[in-house]
Amino acid sequence: MKITNFTLILLLLMSSCEQDNNTNKGIKSRNKRDLEQQVEAQKTPEEDLREKLDDNQKKGLDFLKEALSNESDFNNFLNADESKIKEALDHIQSELVKCTGDNAANQKKHLNK
Repeated sequence: MKITNFTLILLLLMSSCEQDNNTNKGIKSRNKRDLEQQVEAQKTPEEDLREKLDDNQKKGLDFLKEALSNESDFNNFLNADESKIKEALDHIQSELVKCTGDNAANQKKHLNK
């Protein structure tokens, strides 16, 4: 009888430890997931917007960032509606294309007249 009681208590302890280990794994995975969400939340508005833009729009955004004199103007631009930002960046890119290559010579001739 003593051996069976001892064996049952030992099995109970082992089972309890295994459940505790499973709980710790769940807590660790939950903490890891929370950390990943915090990292995503720390993205700047510019990084968040860049993920949604195509290559030409990214070039326009770089040009605009360089052209604006201070950071607050650029941040104000980033606070606008996403569709309006994309439209403005497309317009910037189309105007830049006009100023390069063969069109650049035509533009200079037009301005010199």
